[in-house]
Amino acid sequence: MKKIFFFAMMAIATLGLTACGDDNEDANGPLVGTQWLYSETVTDEDEDGTWVYTTDATLKFNDATNGSFDVVMSYTLNGQSNPSYTDIAPFTYTYEGTATEGTGSITVVDQDGESTAGFTVRGNELEMVIVDDETGQVEEAIVFTKK
Repeated sequence: MKKIFFFAMMAIATLGLTACGDDNEDANGPLVGTQWLYSETVTDEDEDGTWVYTTDATLKFNDATNGSFDVVMSYTLNGQSNPSYTDIAPFTYTYEGTATEGTGSITVVDQDGESTAGFTVRGNELEMVIVDDETGQVEEAIVFTKK
């Protein structure tokens, strides 16, 4: 009798645990673990010669509310490479939607204060819109591609 009771309790416990398994399917959020890439090269000329500026940025969503913005900027002058600049800015974010469609906002806090940008996910693209805090005007819209 003790064996039947033991196996019955194990069956009930197992059913209880497996029934709850799908409840937290998106507990980490649809963007967690994703990375989004942006790259831009700009060429400019002045009295010193030809400047080529390259910016490579990676937007990483580390967990349900935190991520990092990794930027590498480099330039050449007349074909001569110069040291690159690397910056990693942690951020917090909110997001409503699925892995392929939704909207959110990112907040970065650094020595200059707090900056917020909105973003929209459409398929394999994430468009970040940077708005001037004082004027409310759109400064720049940057399109990242999912890695």
